[in-house]
Amino acid sequence: MRKATSNTHNRLVAQWGAFFPFVDWHAHYKPFDIPGWVDFGIYGHMPLLAVVDPFCTQEQMEAYSKSALQVGLTYDILVLGAGITADESDPKFSRIGWLGEYSDYDEAAPPCHVFAPAVIGEWLPDKLGVCHEMNSWRDRISGEYTGWIPETPCWANYCWARAGELAVGLIA
Repeated sequence: MRKATSNTHNRLVAQWGAFFPFVDWHAHYKPFDIPGWVDFGIYGHMPLLAVVDPFCTQEQMEAYSKSALQVGLTYDILVLGAGITADESDPKFSRIGWLGEYSDYDEAAPPCHVFAPAVIGEWLPDKLGVCHEMNSWRDRISGEYTGWIPETPCWANYCWARAGELAVGLIA
């Protein structure tokens, strides 16, 4: 994993860890012993393996997929970036990194994860969720499916900012 510094990475991990309770996502730190990654397990309707890697490349995403599948984990993979980022083409929508959707549909190909931007939105009132931007728009946290990707509420950015304030205290 490419990191600016270990301290920067630790601060981001702490900020994501502080963010999850604000948005009522049930997450556990280091739930699996997979060498080199899986910072969090996020347990909603569809469990997620999450890693904080803001400089992630396609090759690294494929490596995350391969290592999870080698130990029998078929959960979707959430690669968390440096925060909540507005979509350049439509600022009503925001991304938090990349979501690798587990796929074993093609009998001619081995199972893998198909990565696309991870979009956050409000599927249920006052409940933030995350979905794959290109394939399944089902919220991985609540399980809700609306047929479209909901807008990112402004309170999501407030939660991210508050989590950042807490993270500074956690690693100081």
